[in-house]
Amino acid sequence: MKQVNSISKYLLNVDISERETKIYFDAIEVGDYPLTEKESYILSKIKKSAFLCGLYDSYSAIWNPNNNIRKRFFLILSILETQPNFSNKFLTHLTLWQSIRIMFFGLIKYVIFVVLGTVFVNVLNILFYVNRL
Repeated sequence: MKQVNSISKYLLNVDISERETKIYFDAIEVGDYPLTEKESYILSKIKKSAFLCGLYDSYSAIWNPNNNIRKRFFLILSILETQPNFSNKFLTHLTLWQSIRIMFFGLIKYVIFVVLGTVFVNVLNILFYVNRL
C-alpha cells in the first residue's frame, strides 16, 4: 500500500483509494512486472517517499528506461488516468505562458533530479552489493 501511495503522490500528488490499489496489485499479478532482486531492494527504499520516487524515475528515464519499477510507475499512471475522480488532472487547459513557465522550470527541476537521482541510485547499488556480502 505504501508503494502505491508514494508513487501516486509523486506522479499526481494525490492519495488513492483501496479500489485503485487493488487494481494495481491485480495487474501486477497478471502482468509482466517481475522485479529482480536489485529492483526489489531499490523499490523497498524508494516506496517510502514521493521525492525518492521522483529521483529514481528521473534517473531511470535516462539510464534504464525499460526497468520494471518504471513500468509499475506507468501502470499506476494509467490506472489513475482511467478513474473519473482523477481524470481532471489530465485534462487541464494551460495558456501559452503557463506552458512555457512549466517547461522552463520543469527542465531545470528535471536536470537537478537526474543528477541527484544518479547519485542516489549509485549509492543504493553500492548498498545492495554490500548487503549481499
